[in-house]
This record gives sequence, structure tokens and C-alpha cells, in this order.
Amino acid sequence: MLQSPTNGSLRADMKVALIDTLEEFEALKAPWDALCRRDLDANVFLSWGWLHRSFRENPARWSVLVTTTSDSQVLTGALPLKFRLHWSKSRTLFQTEIECGTRLSHAPNAGLLCEPQIEQQVIDRMVRALKTIPWCKLSLSNLPQKSRIDVLAEGLQAQGCKVTISDPASAKRGRRMASHVMPLPDSFAGLLSSQISPSVAQDWEQMWTRIGAESDMTLRFVTAEGLEAACDGLDALAKAAGDQRARDRLKAARPALRIAAAERCLLLPVLSQNGKLLAGLGHVFDPQDGSLLQLACVTAPETGSGDLRAFLTLLAMRWAIDNGGLFYDFGRISGRHTKSFATEREASYSLTATRESDADHCLDPISTGAAFDRVAAFVQSGQHENAIKACNQLSALLRR
Repeated sequence: MLQSPTNGSLRADMKVALIDTLEEFEALKAPWDALCRRDLDANVFLSWGWLHRSFRENPARWSVLVTTTSDSQVLTGALPLKFRLHWSKSRTLFQTEIECGTRLSHAPNAGLLCEPQIEQQVIDRMVRALKTIPWCKLSLSNLPQKSRIDVLAEGLQAQGCKVTISDPASAKRGRRMASHVMPLPDSFAGLLSSQISPSVAQDWEQMWTRIGAESDMTLRFVTAEGLEAACDGLDALAKAAGDQRARDRLKAARPALRIAAAERCLLLPVLSQNGKLLAGLGHVFDPQDGSLLQLACVTAPETGSGDLRAFLTLLAMRWAIDNGGLFYDFGRISGRHTKSFATEREASYSLTATRESDADHCLDPISTGAAFDRVAAFVQSGQHENAIKACNQLSALLRR
């Protein structure tokens, strides 16, 4: 059984394993939770509970690289991976592309877990293990852990991979790679007086007074049981308003909101008037670092009720302060939504590694089922030559 460190020191010699069954992952719960508590760079999307739910719903699309000390069997590192099947038109063969496992739930942040004392050694061991896995492209996006990205990049480059790291300074135009984050004070009154514009504070007071005084305005927090109905209502609201961007963001956020509801870290306030939905703002609360992360927002246009997005944002901030929250994370959204708030920019990074792999080392067996589905699609669409080449590749893979 895996244990926790007992004397504050760990040996650097390690073993690495590839976990790809739910039973194996379930056996890691206690040591995984312990590693999350030790790793200051852990986040809710790397928690065992969060990953377990997304892994369970996506069989044969994930695995986890885990490292342990050779002597004491302490879990020292974990890198969740998501597998994607790619058909290369230029090479006419299947290839495996790997992303961070948190992408299965469309989580806004990713990363890997490391024992803080031996971070360099853990990542070096993971990179050596990645060399043995069949893949042609590795993409790890939305990573706040810059130092770990640099170590990964150095190791992959040493193996001959072509590696690029994107950050807010080098990102393509229109691709937001920095979150707007606001540290929260000890009291909501302090926030109103010092961290938002006077006009927004005044609008808050007026709306809050109105909700308390008028029966036509209803404010509630969505529960797990009402999540799907609330999301359907918000989608219909965005559709009626012609706000396709809000619809797209809500659609991408729904898997994460479902897991957040199941893990009891969902915050979704909705505002209605005479039974008609006016606005909703979806969040995930990270109890480890005290961050409340905004994922999706839908508001009705021209309601005559002021800035409903700002009102619900302040409501969420008040909830976070009351529940020990330390930060409010607006996410990677346009700065126009945060100009009335005293925010700071927090960078995230993306690593992309590519390598030349022959036909025998570019398709991971975990993608076999998806590959056969693609072959069937080739046959049905009359792409017989592609189907034959794909079958030949799968036959060679299965004979090894």
C-alpha cells in the first residue's frame, strides 16, 4: 500500500507506472488525496474525485502516469492524460495525440501533481516514460505551473521532440492565456468600498434592496438536482438573445459544472423576474487554494435592471468571502467584463511537443476501439483505400 512521507525527506530513485483502468485508479484515492495536500500547485481539477468522474464517463480515452519512490512506495507524481485518435491524411495512417486528462471535462486549468521536494526528478522520470508511449503530438494547455512546463520542455527536447511553449506574450491574437484574478478581502463591505468602482457598488445596493423588497424578483442558487434544467434555461435565454458566444461557453462548461455539482463545489446563482429567467453565472469553487472560478455567464439583454453580470459576480464574491474564499477568478475572458474590478493578470502556458514516429510507434493500443469505428466510417463513406490502409495498420498493431 502506498504511504505518506514520514521523515520529511524522500529518495530520488523512483518507479513509474501507467494506470489505465478504473480499478487501478480507484486504488490510488488515499495517496492521491495526500499528494494533493502536499502539492501547493494542485487544483480542484487535478483532484481524485474530479478525475474519477471524468474517467468513469470516458472509458478508453485516458491513462495516468504515476511515479512512486522505490523504497517507501510514496506516490510522488501524477500526470493525467487524454488520448485522441487522429487520421493523418499526409501519411494515411492513424496517430495518437495526447492532451492533459483534465480536458475530458473541459476544465479551464490543467497541470500535473509533484512531490515538492523532488519535483525535477519526478518530471524527468515522467518524460522518460513518455518516450515509451506511442504518440505523435503532446499538447498540454492552460497550465499555470511555468516551472514544471520548463522542465518538461527541456526533457522532451533532449529526446529529439520539437517543443514550443506559448504564453500570453507570444500567443496568437485572439487567444487569451491570462486570467483576470481578484484577491478577496476579509469582508464584503471592504470589497465594496475599495475594490470595485463606485457605480457598480451603487448598482449592487439598488438591486439587492429591490430583490428584498419586491416579490417579482427571485434569486436562487442552483442545486445538483436542478442543474440540467437551469443550463437548458440559460441556453434558451442565450439563443433568444442571439448570443452564440455565451451559448458556446455554456456548452463547453457543462461537463465541468456537472462534476462540480457532484463534488459539491458548484456555485450557480440565477436571477428571475416573474418566473422569467434573466441571468445566471456558473462557477467551480476550489477548496484547496480558495479560488472561485467563473466558467459561464448568460444574461438577458435590455432588462432595465442594470448590469446583471456585475451583480451576480458580486453575489458570488460575497459567497466566496463567507465560505473562506481567497480569490475570484474571472477566467480568460475579455477585459471589458472586469474593468470595474481591481483584478490582476495571472498567466497560463501551453506546451506542444511533436515527434516523428514510424507506423509501429504512433498509435497507442488504447485507441483501437476508436480506430475500428473510424474504419467503419471510411467504408460507409466509400473511402475504401483509407479503410484498407487503416486495417493493415491495425492488423500489424494487434499482431505485435
